[in-house]
Amino acid sequence: MIYDLAVVGLGAIGTFAVRAAATKGLTVAGFDAHHPPHAHGSTHGSTRLIRAIYSEGPYYVPLIRSAIAAWDEVNAEAGRPLYHATGAHYFAPRSHPDLEAAIATAEDGGLELVRVSDVPGIALPADWDAVFDPLGGFIEVESTLAFVQDESSRQSGVAAFLGEEVSYAFDGELWELTRKNTASKVRAKSLAVCPGPWAAQMLPFLKDHLRLERHTLHWSESGTSATGESQGFTPFLSHLENGEWIYGFPADENGLVKIAEHKFGKSCKSISEVDRDVYPSDRKVIADFAERFIPNIGAITRSSVCPYTMSPDGDFIIDHLPGGSNAAFVAGLSGHGYKFAPALGRIVTELAVDGSADLDVSAFRLGR
Repeated sequence: MIYDLAVVGLGAIGTFAVRAAATKGLTVAGFDAHHPPHAHGSTHGSTRLIRAIYSEGPYYVPLIRSAIAAWDEVNAEAGRPLYHATGAHYFAPRSHPDLEAAIATAEDGGLELVRVSDVPGIALPADWDAVFDPLGGFIEVESTLAFVQDESSRQSGVAAFLGEEVSYAFDGELWELTRKNTASKVRAKSLAVCPGPWAAQMLPFLKDHLRLERHTLHWSESGTSATGESQGFTPFLSHLENGEWIYGFPADENGLVKIAEHKFGKSCKSISEVDRDVYPSDRKVIADFAERFIPNIGAITRSSVCPYTMSPDGDFIIDHLPGGSNAAFVAGLSGHGYKFAPALGRIVTELAVDGSADLDVSAFRLGR
């Protein structure tokens, strides 16, 4: 069988690329060296923040509009919220450039936001600014992937090849994918590569454009703090005086509040060399933040490591593979890609299959 599309890498973006192809009525083969959802890459950790106000640039506004509409569709299909539209709060020292840039982007893009003087559950300093983003919220990471993958697997013409590395080559007409353990081959008319933190190995031409960073996620007991959704506690993102970004989520069903750092990761040479152990110095960053901003929160009870694949400017890289209009890739998501997964999955599918995408992604080209 010759598939219309082969998707290599079934993390968040690859999973939604398969979904997009199946929705178009295409035959699609998905490949992953592991059995997703898994914790080997960047698509794990229970929850991901979704935010509509973006200091990173106005070119994210069409992406987030597209993604939120798609998340609503996923919720409708699942029959329950996987994207929780709770709203989200952002706070920073007064006139902080990151928050000011995010506000300007939202206002210029016609996105609603509300300036507020307090944030539920947060001890906001008097000289700090805060805004509420009605479109913000959080996404259930593993549950969403499992649901979307299961739904796609039920579609006619969709196949998944898991637990085995794959190589690929173009023979001038078709893409030939070779499974390394079995040496069996699959052929496809087009190719979408969604490599996550394996980008430098899978797409060697990106090696000089990407770097890996080690970041950590932490869960604390809610204690006596008002950190539940019912108490108005929402996902948040805080810009600190030293340039660090800290984000967090309401207490989960186990009474644990997830808090993580976003900016000051430690560089790693390769995904195999990412240190998966968590140290007191990792926890101290979060413990200090919690002590300052979340009154009476309990101790950190568990932690996890999450690798980021960073581009030089922190923006995504979305483009065709060199020399091929029927092959595309998404890489360098820089720790903020999951919220866009439905949009990015559709875009990489359109680039690979149709040669162009409905949304303008010129700002994300490799040669920008």
